[in-house]
Amino acid sequence: MCVNDLTAVGVMKGLRSMGCRIPEDISVTGFDRTRLADYSNPSITTVDIHRDLLGHMAADVLHELCSSTDPHGKSYPITGELVVGDSTGPAPSS
Repeated sequence: MCVNDLTAVGVMKGLRSMGCRIPEDISVTGFDRTRLADYSNPSITTVDIHRDLLGHMAADVLHELCSSTDPHGKSYPITGELVVGDSTGPAPSS
């Protein structure tokens, strides 16, 4: 599991240079669903965090923080959607 899709591409490159097959030997997953996930080879399994909704939420939170007398103790859950690409597969049998 990588912090973002760009890192996942780098990890896949490194794994291939060591002779690993993706996803036959190891699965790689990104996070943030950039266009890179669709165009990499193999396509990256990633988590779509819906950036447009995240931006709206951030603006709402900033507005709330500026107008609140006590902004502490609030949580702002962010939901994501798993987008399965070709970089993940079943665990190899032992």
